[in-house]
Amino acid sequence: MANTTLAGNAIRLYLKNKTQSETDWLEIVCNGDLTLNDSFSEITAETKCGTQTLPGSRAISIEGSFYILNAAADTGTMSERELSAAYDAKDTFYWKIADAYSGAVYQDKEGEGTLTAKNITANEGDFVIMTLTLQVVPSTYVDNLAI
Repeated sequence: MANTTLAGNAIRLYLKNKTQSETDWLEIVCNGDLTLNDSFSEITAETKCGTQTLPGSRAISIEGSFYILNAAADTGTMSERELSAAYDAKDTFYWKIADAYSGAVYQDKEGEGTLTAKNITANEGDFVIMTLTLQVVPSTYVDNLAI
């Protein structure tokens, strides 16, 4: 089997409120950039044997940009209005990052998180863009291996 290289437009972010059923995933409409940040802090100690470094607490966040539409979003998508309302309400979401293909090409990621930052940019002559940060609960993070 040949290797497959995925374009960034094949990777999508899906959200659903914790009160929704298993099949109620909504794609973020008009997704632009999407970044998953995953890091451990470092614990460093000096000993007689030298300097030792261990991984500390884990911090995971998802940052994304989304174009704001001037018409209603399609069924099955989540728009700026819904995202802003969820941000204001401090809702917790189930989230997943998955590819747009039916086969196991990309290793899906999922977990729970809360929107912790929102910015809407409306420069003259440009598209209106909303950027969000979803802070992930590290204990819920799953990197699904499709074996």
